[in-house]
Amino acid sequence: MIDVELIFCQLEDALKGVDETTVDRFDEGDRIRIAEMIINLQMQLDMVGAEAHERFGARLNALQATAASAGLEWRLK
Repeated sequence: MIDVELIFCQLEDALKGVDETTVDRFDEGDRIRIAEMIINLQMQLDMVGAEAHERFGARLNALQATAASAGLEWRLK
């Protein structure tokens, strides 16, 4: 299992200060990396189970909301 805390820290750093007015600072590569981090976290939490979702779910939801408010898409299409 990967270090979930490390990914959270990287994702929080990447999204620090992001909103709909600052989203232009991301190029396509940044958007892909952020999406990959969010998806990776979702998969890791799913693999660990309910305990991980209880521990990290609110934190992940907050990061997803930040990404969504800035127009970043993380869902696989």
